[in-house]
Amino acid sequence: GDPVVLRWIGKAGRTNSAIDRTVLAKWALARSATRLRWNDKIIPAGHAQTALLAHSPTARRTTGGIHEVEHGREAGREKTACRHLPLLPALRAPGKRGRDRGMNSSTPPRIFSRERRIAGLRRARVRQAHRDAARYIMDDMVEDILDRLEFIRMSPERVLVIGDWTGTLALSLRGAGSTVVEHDVATLDEERPIKGEPFDLIVSLSSVDRVNDLPGALLHMRNALADDGLMMASFLGAGSLPNLRRAMIASEPDRPTARMHPLVDNQAASALLQRALFKRQVVDSRRLTVSFASLDRLVSDLRDQGLGSTLANVPPPLEKRAKTRADYAFMTAANDKGRVLEIFEILTLTGWKD
Repeated sequence: GDPVVLRWIGKAGRTNSAIDRTVLAKWALARSATRLRWNDKIIPAGHAQTALLAHSPTARRTTGGIHEVEHGREAGREKTACRHLPLLPALRAPGKRGRDRGMNSSTPPRIFSRERRIAGLRRARVRQAHRDAARYIMDDMVEDILDRLEFIRMSPERVLVIGDWTGTLALSLRGAGSTVVEHDVATLDEERPIKGEPFDLIVSLSSVDRVNDLPGALLHMRNALADDGLMMASFLGAGSLPNLRRAMIASEPDRPTARMHPLVDNQAASALLQRALFKRQVVDSRRLTVSFASLDRLVSDLRDQGLGSTLANVPPPLEKRAKTRADYAFMTAANDKGRVLEIFEILTLTGWKD
């Protein structure tokens, strides 16, 4: 049948919101969500991303507070199934421990290419013209942000939205009476000061994690907030795409090429918020689990959503034998239905200016 998305977040399941109310209550009351010292280490997540696909979902509520979303596909196309699991701490991906050099250096290392990010976004918008193009990562992030704002009963007057290429979040906020300014990587350099009047709310979706100076970008967002302003940023964190990472390593066993992005984990994100001088900062994570029938479908879905590689050092294409090894390694994790469950760990950073 068609691919099915099951959502279940929090111990009590979901009723009218996409987020565990207990977690949000702690977030709203907390003065500080972390005990990290300023000299704590940032753990790089090892390797990086490739590219995801689903049709516009039609949702229906099922028993037990679980939402089921069916994505229609053309006849003969394969299906994907996504399942939201309870909120869990992000897994640290393998990698060498070390301090973030960008925090202590005037010139951060150039890991990502802004030009490649812009090109990837343009390709994703072209791919979105297809009726079965994937967009479930962004849809999940948008819904989560709206649920958080509803829970804390925040009605911001001026809002800056960064990275939402669907336009859904801005449309919803304008419907609630907010004045919304929209930007993406092509129109806003997040590593430079943000111009304009102070914003009551700044939301960044799947964007700030791919800048070279992440601490600086967070600081620029804080400086662009009004005195009582709130910043929220959601992106894929450490623990995401473990099967893809394993397949890429298996494809080149002797000398693997860096093909995947370094990812941020909960502990590192908390330290970054502290260094950007946010108050009452909180980092939480949730899992989106998606089933795939092939590695090619996973790569296609990622490209649909602008989540392909944007590394500054472009790796060479996989050779035919290496691609065969990657396909085999990926499918070794398949279940009895011949599908591989891939994990997307979504981190959400929240912090107030004062």
